[in-house]
Amino acid sequence: MSNIEEHFRKLYARFGLDQNTSVQVNAIAGIFNCSVRNARILLQRMHDERWIDWQPQRGRGKHSNLRLLNAPDRLINQHIEERMALLDNGEAIKFIGNEKQALNRIIQYRFGVQENNSQKRVRIPFYRDIDILNPLHPLRRTERHLIRQCLSGLTHYDTAQGKIVPDIAHYWTHNEQATRWVFYIKPTAYFSDGTPMTAPLIARSLNAAIQSPWFSDLFSNLTQIYDEDIYRLVIETSVPMKRLDCLLATQPALIFDLHEGQMRCSGPFCIQRHQGSYLTLRRNEYYHQARPMLNEINIFT
Repeated sequence: MSNIEEHFRKLYARFGLDQNTSVQVNAIAGIFNCSVRNARILLQRMHDERWIDWQPQRGRGKHSNLRLLNAPDRLINQHIEERMALLDNGEAIKFIGNEKQALNRIIQYRFGVQENNSQKRVRIPFYRDIDILNPLHPLRRTERHLIRQCLSGLTHYDTAQGKIVPDIAHYWTHNEQATRWVFYIKPTAYFSDGTPMTAPLIARSLNAAIQSPWFSDLFSNLTQIYDEDIYRLVIETSVPMKRLDCLLATQPALIFDLHEGQMRCSGPFCIQRHQGSYLTLRRNEYYHQARPMLNEINIFT
């Protein structure tokens, strides 16, 4: 909380709300524990902010008119609401400082799950900024979890069943040597902007993974990835790969597409905003499987 707000709280404790008071500047300087000059500056600032009505009188010993137009708690709440509206949660928490009641209110009403007009959101404070969510980069544990909320693969490892199951691809086959695999893409699979997830776009995503400096060794045995038709993808390998379906369930094989600098996502959520200390994930309305109950996830530091 700034000095001017602390001084305003002192005024409120001494004079109360909406009370017409005749007072000398010297007395207010005593309340503020500052010089008369600084007291005049603080009073004028409060008047400009419309916290008080201050009518100074010229001359030594003259009494001026003072009336408080607002209460400190109301100002705190207003400032918090303004910061929250700008998604500046970190600044709001800094502003609160040691105001425990205000901190309790912000935790109760601003963090956790909220429902408004059938929209369900969750707001989560985090101890550090979230790194860029790119499956072709090495990621920390939290980022690895988040990227899987935004992207899907051709296949998926189901922990409950303990096996690889279909995801974007609903079916696949391979030749006897396991050197030529054909994946059949779900016609109902769309990116988060409504663009169909066709075999050419998926091939482009996987070819980018092959060229990743961090993960290229994982795909070194893949020789060709191409579309046989719009919903049929072919992957050819230089050696037999009987568990290629397992490789395609890993992080670098998650499917995405870049369009005008924005990531088109393939998972249950899409990245709506990732800037500085704030990350917003929005439910992907085009997700090809059961959609999540949450409409939005906000993570901030």
